[in-house]
Amino acid sequence: MRYIISFILVTILAGFTHKFYVSLTQVEYKSKSRTVEVATKVFTDDLEKVILATTGDSLRLASKKEHPKADSIIFSYLSKHILIEVNEKEVELEMIGRELDNDVTWVYLEGKKLPKLKSIRIENTTLMDQIGEQKNMITLMVEKEKQSFLFNTSKTYELIEY
Repeated sequence: MRYIISFILVTILAGFTHKFYVSLTQVEYKSKSRTVEVATKVFTDDLEKVILATTGDSLRLASKKEHPKADSIIFSYLSKHILIEVNEKEVELEMIGRELDNDVTWVYLEGKKLPKLKSIRIENTTLMDQIGEQKNMITLMVEKEKQSFLFNTSKTYELIEY
């Protein structure tokens, strides 16, 4: 009887260990400095697996064997998957830095010398090229106005006009 109860408990608990494939990206347009700041948060293991699959590079983040070009590899990947346009012109983003927080990696990007905002288009396909279930949550902040969007393989961008 004890084995049956143990089996039932293990089966029930196994149903709760489903992995979520979600990233969070915060985009803030600052009108005074005419900059856009981007902070994206992804699960480190997912980022490493996708980069390994797409480039062949093993990052091994936060280990003694971390790839010496990890930052440039991450930036190269993200610059193909996070695209921002202001007034129909692509914003040139540069990587400001990254940090690991337990099992997630934060990556910080910035675009400078932008025109006065009339429209902004945000596209985020991060990890979607390898993980079909991936969802990317976007929070856009312009002045004190906050908007949120959820992207998946069917919907990868949003255009907001002001």
